Amino acid sequence: MCILDRYYGNFNMWTEEDMEIVAIDCDKAVAVQFKYAEESLSKPVSVQAALLYTTKGGERRIRVMTQYLTVTSQLANVFRGADVESIMNFSLRACLQFCISSTVQAGRDRVLKTSINALHGYRKHCGQNCSLAQLILPESLKLLPLYTLGLLKTTLLRKGSDVGVDDRAFLIAAFNSMPIVTVIRYLYPMLVPLHNCDEIENCGLILEDKVSMALPGYVSTSSEKLDSDGVYLLDTGLAVYIWVGRHTSPSVLHGIFGVASFDEVLIDSFPLLDTKLSQTVNRILNYIQEQGQFWRPVEVLKQKHPGEAKLYASMVEDKSAPGCNFSYVEFLCHIHTQIQQKLK
Repeated sequence: MCILDRYYGNFNMWTEEDMEIVAIDCDKAVAVQFKYAEESLSKPVSVQAALLYTTKGGERRIRVMTQYLTVTSQLANVFRGADVESIMNFSLRACLQFCISSTVQAGRDRVLKTSINALHGYRKHCGQNCSLAQLILPESLKLLPLYTLGLLKTTLLRKGSDVGVDDRAFLIAAFNSMPIVTVIRYLYPMLVPLHNCDEIENCGLILEDKVSMALPGYVSTSSEKLDSDGVYLLDTGLAVYIWVGRHTSPSVLHGIFGVASFDEVLIDSFPLLDTKLSQTVNRILNYIQEQGQFWRPVEVLKQKHPGEAKLYASMVEDKSAPGCNFSYVEFLCHIHTQIQQKLK
């Protein structure tokens, strides 16, 4: 059987099993860690949770949630069914506890160690026949190094005195209950080019599934992908930035901002105009806002103007992004080196 081992989230616990939460909505999440009470499990496992709550109308209700899980004795099957987004969400919660009870550096070390140990376990038990010179990643966890690097570069875990105590305290409290979709967007922000919307068929329109929208293709979150003749949208999960390049064509500037030159672009607000490009861009912006947990502030940033550093701070794949001195390629090499040392 399994026993409850640890709980993560914003709540009080007066007993060893019951969590008390002041208020909860569809965008709140808690994390629970289970521990084997036996050496192995031979039968499927059922996990059940009950939520007792009072509606705003004063009605007492109970909601019961049941999850049926299969078990396996093969480690390869465990990795095959791994959910990298859930793993990162759980890793973040555990990291927050280290930040509270110890130091931010302890939290950073915990995140890095957890990722290396997981990939080392796969390499040791599931990739014995591959060359030691190769970095072998399970298909389900190919994004684990990228998300780990993103977490190390967040304001939450950034080293140094450039992060205020109040800002860090807010992030710790907020991400202790945020849903997975917001956490993943915070770890790896979404960068979308807006200047070529007119070239994409049905761009900014809802597709036949009535849910998805036709969007420009995402680009890697790296400053190398920022062209000085383009306009980009960056969604960090907590804020939305519109970055404008110095050499953006007058037609694009007129279509999005209603101005004829870069110097005329205003940064205090983002306009909604009657032009086709403006209508498309604003539909995309509203769609992205609706995908998040809450409506994020939109800020216009101009290339080589004050405030542009906010965008570069979210460039996860850059070497120069604050919080970690590795580019993404260098970080992969670092993880590979650590795994090789553990295998020797």
